Amino acid sequence: MKDARKTAVLFMFIGIFAAMTSVMTSVFAMRRHRRHPAPTTWLLSADSVAALDEAATSEGLERMRRSSLPAPPAPNFAALRRFIADQSEGTYIDDVLRDRNGHVARWIERPENPVQVWIQPASSVSDWMPQYPQQIRDAFRAWDAAGLPVRFTFTDDSVGAEVKLRWVDHFKDAAAGRTYWSRDQHGWIFGADIEVALHATSGAPYDARAVRTIALHEIGHLLGLDHTRDETSVMFPRVRVTRLAPADLATAVLLYQLPPGAVTTDTLKKPSP
Repeated sequence: MKDARKTAVLFMFIGIFAAMTSVMTSVFAMRRHRRHPAPTTWLLSADSVAALDEAATSEGLERMRRSSLPAPPAPNFAALRRFIADQSEGTYIDDVLRDRNGHVARWIERPENPVQVWIQPASSVSDWMPQYPQQIRDAFRAWDAAGLPVRFTFTDDSVGAEVKLRWVDHFKDAAAGRTYWSRDQHGWIFGADIEVALHATSGAPYDARAVRTIALHEIGHLLGLDHTRDETSVMFPRVRVTRLAPADLATAVLLYQLPPGAVTTDTLKKPSP
């Protein structure tokens, strides 16, 4: 009888030890998972909708350089506030101004002097296709159709071009494109470098339709637009559409009716220099 009790007690302790070992193993596994989360990769869907996720805001993608472009008139904040309120329906101008801390950055009006754009004509990056430069030109022409007071033309002169677009394999984060534009002390944009990735971080290649979509998004940044919370817009951070939405066009048109620089006093901080 005593031996049976000893055996029962022994098995009870063995069971408790096994249970504690299992719990500790699960806890350590959970801790390891928290320390090393699986990377998130945004892939294209079957219909080639680009999944863009820009890790840096446009504030972090700008360079300030002095220029001789004319200074805009001193802002009348009350009048600008009324004008924006009257014209903002159907746009995401509030998103743009919030991201830019109440400031506008854009190109000066130059309808008769188009911005010179150079597109890298070929690339050794794997999966690059000869039709990709044409996809970029199509994206620029789509924005040209918005009727903005700044237009684009294409040049083979990579040195004299004001906008240079190059191909890259991929970005370390989940971004599919980057636009680094230069603005002056007044807020006028006067140059930019655009990079378009040919692969997602997973290594999956972007097809021609996706390349055009990426370009539409980056040209929006080139013009001075920032991200919006509207998922139907091409300026949504993770693009779900393949063409410009009415809100994209309306926001760009309104942006180019505003002066560069501060347009509202409702700001928390000044834009990065």
